[in-house]
Amino acid sequence: MRVVLAIAMATLTVGLASRPMFSQSLGDTTGFESIHMLNALTGWAVAKDLSSGMFKLLRTTDGGIRWQDVTLPSSSGRKIRVLRMSVLSSDVAWVWLYGIVETTAEIFRTVDGGRTWKSITVPTAGGILISFINPREGWLLASFGGAMGRYPIEIYRSTDGGEMWTKIAAWESSVTGNMTFLDSTTGWITSYDPRGPSSQVGLYVTHDGGRTWRWRNLPLPSGLTPFWIPRPRAPQFFTARDGIFPVFFALLSDASRQDVVKILAVVYTTHDGGTTWTPSKPISVALSGYPYSFADAEYGWVSDGTALHVTRDGGRNWTRLKPTGPFADVQHLEFVSSQVGWALRRTSPYLLKTLDGGRTWAPVDYAILRQ
Repeated sequence: MRVVLAIAMATLTVGLASRPMFSQSLGDTTGFESIHMLNALTGWAVAKDLSSGMFKLLRTTDGGIRWQDVTLPSSSGRKIRVLRMSVLSSDVAWVWLYGIVETTAEIFRTVDGGRTWKSITVPTAGGILISFINPREGWLLASFGGAMGRYPIEIYRSTDGGEMWTKIAAWESSVTGNMTFLDSTTGWITSYDPRGPSSQVGLYVTHDGGRTWRWRNLPLPSGLTPFWIPRPRAPQFFTARDGIFPVFFALLSDASRQDVVKILAVVYTTHDGGTTWTPSKPISVALSGYPYSFADAEYGWVSDGTALHVTRDGGRNWTRLKPTGPFADVQHLEFVSSQVGWALRRTSPYLLKTLDGGRTWAPVDYAILRQ
């Protein structure tokens, strides 16, 4: 089971003979912000119209050649500008506005791949994260601005697909970044201290469905000093026992914490359902952006924007590749197998694809189809 908090979404099957109402070719004004592929054919993406600043919600069923625009409208009938999403399957997903809300939050759910959406009011203010393990059972994390590095956190649970939410926990913590649930009882929340420097790395873990949480320190890779600051990503599980937890460590120049001089990527792996986590060998990556992707607990990729570091043993060993093709200025990686993957660039061509594990990349001449 692959459980992730991610940014992506939506649906519509297009026949081979269909003619797009709008064709977006490489070099045009729509660039990809994020992509989440469920398999080699089906996936969701967020794209941005670079001329208007509007965000589009897209879905593909042919590996990224054609994308259906399934951007949902707001109550006023206009399409929503900024989105965050949690994808469960090719048909089921949740979408919400990005950022802090002042009173209540509004989320949207689709169960038909984006053809229709239902608006749901969430009884909380704050920035939110959502994690569902099946179409009905999920959790919502709400975080609020705080003082002195402490941030109030509330945890809500739903058992009806997000129609109703019940608050089950609340506490104060450092900045929270991601939430992942493995099953109906076990889940994790990442946290870090923005005041740094701090070499402490760990996770909040629950074993009672989110009612109680405890902090678990994780072992540090060898060679780290007190000036390394961890920046954790979302834990990701591929089976009930096998998962990864990527952490990027920033090395500060001195105690003033003004300059980052080096970034190390470390992948913690578990093969017992998260009871124990083992850090991988650290690898150095670029100072800006941390694109990475794991297809399973063994095959993973980390990029510095131009080169690729590849592991085939869960991070114990890494091989540095210099890919052929327009692999440069990469901001996002998405692999679904040891061979098939996509990369997003900040400039045209925006979408690349590989069929040989990252050795060679080619632009995808994609089209965006309006509903």
